[in-house]
Parts: sequence; C-alpha cells; structure tokens
Amino acid sequence: SSTVSAATPTGSSVLAAPPSDWTASGCVSDGGARALTGFSTASDSMTVAQCTSTCAQKGFTLAGLEYGRECYCKSP
Repeated sequence: SSTVSAATPTGSSVLAAPPSDWTASGCVSDGGARALTGFSTASDSMTVAQCTSTCAQKGFTLAGLEYGRECYCKSP
C-alpha cells in the first residue's frame, strides 16, 4: 500500500479518482527542503484525487499537494 500526503485543495471538481490502495497521511511538513522531487505539476483546479491519480499513472507511490494547486510525486 502506498501513502499520500495532501492538504485540502481549493476547487471543487474531481477529475480523477485516487488509487484505491493509497492511504492518506494528513498534512506533513518536509522541513523546508522539497521531499517529493520525482515529478510536479500545478493547476488552479487541482484536486487530491487528480494529484494522486497523476502520480500513480506516472509510476510514483507518494503524492502531495501544496497550496491546494501544486502536485508533487516521488517513490521512496
């Protein structure tokens, strides 16, 4: 099972479903240095589901949102 760490996004549309085997970890601080460095994308309509789905489709196992619009991915 993979882990997703995400803050509540802005916007209301869900464009994709998150992977069913992922679990939420809530908000996590990376201490100033970017912890999720594998891939990133941003959109004013970003959702948690869209971010986790995008990361999973690209083969990553961790996903996180920052500022409710920036999606970051990485594998451990």
